[in-house]
Amino acid sequence: MALLPLLMALGASTTPQKADVEGAWVCGPYQMQGTGMEISAVDRPVYSPDGAYEELGFATYTLPGGTEIRIETKLMGAWSLDDGIIEIRYTYAEFLSSDNPMLSVAAGQAGLDAKLQRKPWSKKRVVSHGPGSLVTIPLEVEDERAKVQVSCSRP
Repeated sequence: MALLPLLMALGASTTPQKADVEGAWVCGPYQMQGTGMEISAVDRPVYSPDGAYEELGFATYTLPGGTEIRIETKLMGAWSLDDGIIEIRYTYAEFLSSDNPMLSVAAGQAGLDAKLQRKPWSKKRVVSHGPGSLVTIPLEVEDERAKVQVSCSRP
């Protein structure tokens, strides 16, 4: 048991480098609570060495009564890493699909546009990293229920 605190301290002291984050990842699935719904999501970000960022996102919203809405989005922009914090500045967002007529693509795009108008960036702290693994937690979120730990692996 005395080894566990030492290993945790060693893991916490290693600040990730850009090379630790670069490349393609599969993040999730992870769960969040929304206003009157549960959300399960999988993200597929690509952190390019030149600072470009692209992500395909897949989410399932489960409404009271069990109705599910599955969506797909695409985000693009630029990323940087500073002292263990990944910052993404979005320049493009597209609502690609919805499988339920309760949420049209046009309505989803309007919601995505409004969200990026309010906050065209995101930040996440790297909690841990290793060969083929990356664990993050979002910072400065609009809804505290979105502060969930997200585990990523190489595809």
